[in-house]
Amino acid sequence: MKVVLITEAFGGIATYSEFLLRELNAIAGIDSRGIWVLYPQNYEEQNITKFIPSKRITLKIPCSDCFKDLLITRIRRDPSEIIHFQYDLSIFPSQNHFLELLKEIRRQASKKVIITLHSIYTDHLFIKMINNCQMFTDIFIVHQENARNFLISKGMNPNKIATIPHGSPIIKPNSYKIRFFKKNLFKIVMVGFLKKTKAFKETLSSLITKDDLEIIVAGMVKESEVVRQIEQLKQKAKATLTIIPRFLTDQEFMALMEEANCIILPYEQNYFSSSGILHFAAGMKKIVLVSPSPKFRELTKKIPFCSVNNGNYLKRIEVLQNSPEIVNQVKEKMASFARDTSWPIIAKKTFKLYKNVLRNNYPH
Repeated sequence: MKVVLITEAFGGIATYSEFLLRELNAIAGIDSRGIWVLYPQNYEEQNITKFIPSKRITLKIPCSDCFKDLLITRIRRDPSEIIHFQYDLSIFPSQNHFLELLKEIRRQASKKVIITLHSIYTDHLFIKMINNCQMFTDIFIVHQENARNFLISKGMNPNKIATIPHGSPIIKPNSYKIRFFKKNLFKIVMVGFLKKTKAFKETLSSLITKDDLEIIVAGMVKESEVVRQIEQLKQKAKATLTIIPRFLTDQEFMALMEEANCIILPYEQNYFSSSGILHFAAGMKKIVLVSPSPKFRELTKKIPFCSVNNGNYLKRIEVLQNSPEIVNQVKEKMASFARDTSWPIIAKKTFKLYKNVLRNNYPH
């Protein structure tokens, strides 16, 4: 079986694709490779993807309008039986062009098409586009059952949607040379793109009133106003607050997460997706507190303690500070969540889906 994943060359979905490809290639009977789509703004950052060179093709796309022609040319001569798209608007910004690409694959190439939907938006235009894609797609993969139910409620064929969770890497404790925290206080990490929908400012407003907390906020700057707001909070904070306004290297990210007592992901997102940061933290047996966003439903269904309503993270942090028994219980549940979604398990589920698709035997 030959499979090619088409994915972004930089960012969370690139990391997801690397993990999935590594585990797929460990399974006998499959040869999987990746086409890493690279847009001009990320040309200089292409080395962020370190996947096996012999299994990787980097495809530079000079402009969003020309990605269809470049991809169809590459796909037409690719020997793979299955084309597996990792779909997100950040990779395929034009919904119409993506639909046209699928039509061309169906017309010009005798290949099965699978699409993993990494973000499922609730607006009419997105739903219309996904419904139109059904005719040219063998099956869609979503990461959570609530996302599948939403798509079915919008008219999609249940037989064309499979649920396979986001994978979790199982990471053993390590001692990193890099150290970010400076004091012997309760250590909190908040990480993600620095933009308003991450709700960092609102969450910090209460946390900074406690002088026994050290908080680090890190991530690539998407909206400079958010950085300015956090810097203003820093001036009046009783807590020790640090902001790292840039993309962290893999080593830096792992070191920062290893030091933390707790990770807070307060994102205000009303669309469906899954968090790679959450799965990394679970694989490190770290406690994660999250917003009620659909993004985190897979976690909060298993561990209700992790869900924080009305932004009251401070109250939940105080519970963690004062109850070692609860800390240990939640950590064990996080580890169980990671084991249930470990990458080897996810790769086997994906491989089984590939076999079913080739046999026209769909899972639902």
